[in-house]
Formats: sequence, C-alpha cells, structure tokens
Amino acid sequence: MSTSFSESTVAGNTKIIVPDLFVIRECNGVQCAEGAVKTTVVVAVEHVDQHKAKVQVTVRGDIGASQTLKSQTPVSTMETTRSVDNGVPVITDQFSQAREATIPLGQARQIRLPHDLRAQICIARSVNGMPDGSCNFLPLQMNEGIESSTPLL
Repeated sequence: MSTSFSESTVAGNTKIIVPDLFVIRECNGVQCAEGAVKTTVVVAVEHVDQHKAKVQVTVRGDIGASQTLKSQTPVSTMETTRSVDNGVPVITDQFSQAREATIPLGQARQIRLPHDLRAQICIARSVNGMPDGSCNFLPLQMNEGIESSTPLL
C-alpha cells in the first residue's frame, strides 16, 4: 500500500503528516493475519541549500484490529475507520523509527519499517511556494521492485 503526499514547509519548521489508514496481511504458510495500520510521519527540515537538505524523520505506527482517524475543519468533522474482518487473526504492534540525514534534493530515500512496510521521503525545491515537481513517487507506487533500488535514509 502506498500513499503519497506533497506537503510544503520551510527550513526550520516541522511538518506532521498522517497518511490514510490501510490494512496489512501477513501469512506464515498455514494461516494469515491482518492488522489495520495508522501511521504518523514527522519531518523536520533543518537546513536546505542548492543541492541537499538536512532532515530529521520519525515514523510512528500503530497496528491493531481497528484504527480511526479524525480530521476537523472550522466547518466540518470527518472520521475514517479501517478494521480487520471479524474472525481474522489480528496483528498487534507499535513501532517508531527515527532517522537524521542529509539527502539530495529531488531524490527519494526510504525508511524500512517493521512488517515489510516502507516510508519514502523526498525533499524538493520550492518555486513560488510550491514543490518544483522533482519528487516523483509514481514509479515507487506502480513498481514494487523499484523500492529495493531506492537508497535508505
């Protein structure tokens, strides 16, 4: 399952990203188990120069039978829930991975997470307050084999 976000922030700021909920499935040859996953990604951009950015990234995850996300605006509240089907064995876990690195602008890096999950990060230049388009996650979403060639963060 892949989720892509285009979030803008400036050097010195921290951005908290909460991707969509999703369900994972793990099988051991005899039986399969599932877990609903809620992740939070915290990206702190410490410094950006012409060719690279120094970042701190923390990915936290909670896996269980059911997960709920709430989002609120001044005019509405939205709630989304993902659950494992009744009777299916449940994966239950929590994880947190933190990395600090200097990465080239416009080049994806990945963080390996438990349960064969991965988080990809890419920092792009800002042009008139918008990312310049150099970060393209579509190949990662369409071709799982390409993940193995994406450098680790």
